[in-house]
Amino acid sequence: MAIPLDYRLAAVLTMISIVAYNIALKSFFLRGYDWRAFIPFVAAGVLLAFAYFAYSYKEISFGGSTVMLTMIILGALALTTAFGWYSMANGSVSVYVAVLAISTPLTALLAAYFLPNETLTTNQWAGVFLGLISLVLVTGVYK
Repeated sequence: MAIPLDYRLAAVLTMISIVAYNIALKSFFLRGYDWRAFIPFVAAGVLLAFAYFAYSYKEISFGGSTVMLTMIILGALALTTAFGWYSMANGSVSVYVAVLAISTPLTALLAAYFLPNETLTTNQWAGVFLGLISLVLVTGVYK
């Protein structure tokens, strides 16, 4: 049973969650804590996810590309987490977040190309390119 939630509110809540995550993670590394402290929590999360899967497996539809896409998603999530933690532990949070923000316009561009029902209007294309330009300026590539 899904919780009724407007997609725009969900996007704002995701943004707030990412901000809290980034600040807390940088604070974690600034205090000299070890990333291995996350292992028990990740293991507990995996166990909970497996329990939920076992509980609801009858409702899950496995298509021809389900396994392939699932592996791509999990691999990308693992790489994102590893590179994000490394960057957060060894660099400036302001540069990390600005570079990470490039993923938003890049996602919009790639979604318009690869996903069948995703299109961009002229104004949205302009917004994507202005966003990319502003991110280049914020990261200090051109000083």
